[in-house]
Amino acid sequence: RPAPEETETADEEQTPAQEETTRRPQPTPERETRTPAQAEPADDEQGTDGAEDAEDSEEETPENRAINRLAELDEAYRRVLQQPLLEAEFTDLIGEFEALKASVSGEGPLAETVAAAADIRIELLQIRAELQQVQRDLQGIETDQAQAAQDLERFVRQAQRSREYTAVGRLLPSTIYSGAELPRMYRLVSMEGNAIRTIAYVLPTEGLELEGMVGSIVGVRGDSEVGRSERVKIIRPVTADVLRAN
Repeated sequence: RPAPEETETADEEQTPAQEETTRRPQPTPERETRTPAQAEPADDEQGTDGAEDAEDSEEETPENRAINRLAELDEAYRRVLQQPLLEAEFTDLIGEFEALKASVSGEGPLAETVAAAADIRIELLQIRAELQQVQRDLQGIETDQAQAAQDLERFVRQAQRSREYTAVGRLLPSTIYSGAELPRMYRLVSMEGNAIRTIAYVLPTEGLELEGMVGSIVGVRGDSEVGRSERVKIIRPVTADVLRAN
């Protein structure tokens, strides 16, 4: 009678090596530990960063910004005062100081100190700005006068060439030849630049209303002769025309 077949079980037979491994205790994972000495650098670094953050926070306060801005504007103030009067940026710098005052508007010692310092500089800059404007106005007047004198000089030359006047100039009364001690004559002066120079003296002539032409630019035709001083030309006019009224 045949022997019954052995059935396979779920548990397989282990080898001696596997049994040894099973009986040997497995090592537990080592836990990383940090000694106090190793942790100190991180604490020191964190403390340094905290101090720097505190300093940065202190520097960024509105009070410190206002003080730094005042120092910058003071330096600009000194440079502007060294500029030539007509070129200096007084008005622009006044605007910067006014903006600084507005940024610290409020109560407190710092606001009062900054505002007082800004007011002093604004007042001085305004005086300089007014002087600058006066100087510019005077320069403009001088330029206009110089241009007007040049235009008038060209006009006189053209009139003298086109109408063949003996002399052209502004007719004025004479202090020397007033008719008291010396014969009465009118003075004809040049219009060259700002200097007044006598061109000739004009004798009063019947039929010519020279008195009504005083102050005007006049063209005179007539006979001329040299006076006794040999420096003065005297014209006995035949005609006299007002070229430009006073």
